[in-house]
Amino acid sequence: MSDIQIRKLEKSDAAIYRDIRLEMLKKEPLSFGSSFQDTFKEPLKFFEGRIKNAPLFGAFSNGELVAVAGYFRHQGEKVAHKANIWGVYVKPHFRGQRLSQTLIQKGLDECNSKAEQVLINVSAKNEAAIKIYKSLGFEEFSREPKARKANDIYFDEISMVKFL
Repeated sequence: MSDIQIRKLEKSDAAIYRDIRLEMLKKEPLSFGSSFQDTFKEPLKFFEGRIKNAPLFGAFSNGELVAVAGYFRHQGEKVAHKANIWGVYVKPHFRGQRLSQTLIQKGLDECNSKAEQVLINVSAKNEAAIKIYKSLGFEEFSREPKARKANDIYFDEISMVKFL
């Protein structure tokens, strides 16, 4: 991981973020709530808004965005103590280098002074992600049967929490 740089994405990264977002939705359709077809239609401004409103950390290798993870804090008096980690993805060639853990930890560090608990949702079929989230201290607290449907396949979604 010595040639990997980790940083927050900026508005100027919107085009490369769009590219990796479309890749993740196309290659891993059961792992994300958004669809490739819907996201493909979105203009670049949509991705600029995502970066602005729900900050993302990226891992870069030789200038290429190879992994991402986002976080956001809930708004409103009664839920401001909660945050979410979302959109975690590592390009296949870069898996096994602890990039997802590093990016999630960056999000947790950002949330730590602002939130008391962090939530993450994951497909019940994504055993690798569940293992990573558990290694970071997340615990399962609910399971929604048939939460998502893609390519005529239903899958359950697990909700996990980490108390800070």
